[in-house]
Amino acid sequence: KVKVCITPYNAYLCAGKEMCYEIIVHPSAEITNLKDYAFCKNTQAKVDAFQSSVSNVTFNWKVKEGDWRNIGLPAESGEGNIPEFTAKNDTNTPKTVKIEVQANSSLCQGSVGDFDITVYPIPEFEVSSQSPTTCNGTEGWIEFKNLNINVTNYRVTFKKDGELIDKDYPVSNGIVKVTGLTKGAYTEI
Repeated sequence: KVKVCITPYNAYLCAGKEMCYEIIVHPSAEITNLKDYAFCKNTQAKVDAFQSSVSNVTFNWKVKEGDWRNIGLPAESGEGNIPEFTAKNDTNTPKTVKIEVQANSSLCQGSVGDFDITVYPIPEFEVSSQSPTTCNGTEGWIEFKNLNINVTNYRVTFKKDGELIDKDYPVSNGIVKVTGLTKGAYTEI
């Protein structure tokens, strides 16, 4: 806040009436904590409360890119913080929405920032298998089909005769095939 006083003078150096003004410079509201978020399908998605270094700030947010319905966001825009929601993704590929946020103080529009919310699908797949036999020497296998083709590896974990097997297997055309299974007792973890 600054007080400025002005006294006008004419060409004869005669002073006019002094006029004083107060000038108030309001700080620009800034958003200080934007970051990207990632959630798995069917989990509770909680975005941190927006924050600013200036007090008495309001926040307005809106979807800048992507379809908010695809990830379960409760609205396309809003004032204040984004409410907690159940993450949704009915596809086999990640879905991302870009959110734009603007901070506003009482008299000034503040900064604009954005962040992403990504929702990953839960792997859903079909399984087929062949049990290992020792009679004719064939090895067993398990095949997982219809997996996300945008992923290069899947981790498969199981126990064979009580020993933990925890290994990454490559994806080829949405299929992971675990081969070389020999006679033994296999269990899930």
